[in-house]
Amino acid sequence: MHALSKFVSTYTVDSVGIERGSPNKERTAKVVVSGKSIDFKMLPLELEPEGIVTQYTNEHLYELAAILQTQGEKAMEQRLYNAVALLIYDDLCQQVDEIATVNFTCVLILKGNDGQWRIDRIQEP
Repeated sequence: MHALSKFVSTYTVDSVGIERGSPNKERTAKVVVSGKSIDFKMLPLELEPEGIVTQYTNEHLYELAAILQTQGEKAMEQRLYNAVALLIYDDLCQQVDEIATVNFTCVLILKGNDGQWRIDRIQEP
């Protein structure tokens, strides 16, 4: 969630245009949005899960061995998974935080039916 919250830091709705028609039939709306977002050209992020797993295993070898002996393989795997998942998440969050922001403008095409609107596509202006 942290990473997703950083994708678009600020935005403004510049204009909204809704196709005329019956509220009970599918209609289209065009919404122009501008703001600041991370520079998506910097994605995908660098991720080395094998290195993270190896480092964690080396640093917690005795703890993992004790869990294996007392609680079994499943418990050890679960402990390793939980710990490594947090480390990977923290690493990804840090990388996202380091991506510079850029200005953007995009057009959201929405489809509406019975008062329910959903984004159909996103395009450049």
